[in-house]
Amino acid sequence: HLLPLALVVDAAGLSLSSAGSPRTSGNSSAVVGSPRVGVRGLCSPVDNEDDCVALTSVYWATGGKLNWTMDGTTSLCKWPGVKCKSGRVSQFIDYSQFKDAPDIDGSLPTEISRLDKLTQLVFTSQGLAGTLPGNIGELPSLTRLALSGTSISGSISGELGKLSTLRELVLSDTKIDGSLPSALSECPDLKQILLDGSQIDGTLPPELATMTKLKRLLLGKTRLDGTLPKGYHAFTSLEELEISGTDVSGSLPAAWGTGA
Repeated sequence: HLLPLALVVDAAGLSLSSAGSPRTSGNSSAVVGSPRVGVRGLCSPVDNEDDCVALTSVYWATGGKLNWTMDGTTSLCKWPGVKCKSGRVSQFIDYSQFKDAPDIDGSLPTEISRLDKLTQLVFTSQGLAGTLPGNIGELPSLTRLALSGTSISGSISGELGKLSTLRELVLSDTKIDGSLPSALSECPDLKQILLDGSQIDGTLPPELATMTKLKRLLLGKTRLDGTLPKGYHAFTSLEELEISGTDVSGSLPAAWGTGA
């Protein structure tokens, strides 16, 4: 029994087209943003050292525009965009989307992997560029990686398959290219893969059809081609598939248009 499935496909390519329902304070002369300043002097003494190293590295790597009070006494848990749980960083949401916040630029540093309690990493600033850190798969608690609308580029590393807790991968409208790694099928809790408007290419990996919790697969307006793998006909968990604006061809089961 197939769940009702929303499809957005090219009628020309597929035989069925349907749709379902630091600042600093005090008199310190040290320049915040300079690696010469010891990180323990920027975070509160009660802050976790790994979290402090990771976030100060983010600050330096993204142009030093984050409006954080890095005075050695204010906890990083009070920095805008940072949320903590039990004293550890659990969420980092780029607050450039908020009113009067500066638009950051730069890239994500490899030190971000030290945020071992991080569950959400969200950036929306178009100024964020560079590539995904090669060790991004070393975030054992990450459930949501969302960088849509940024200028992030490069390919998606198979290292993401190590993220056993990942539920959402959102890289829509970015400069991400290369093929869609089959290793994503090794993320047992992944429910959404959103890459529409990116520059990914190649063919759809048949391994994705083995995912039992994937509900949304949005790949429209990309450079994908080839044929729809036969295994996708038995994709019982999928509720929304978008492949319009691609060169993917083949046939779809009629049941996908009726939810039967």
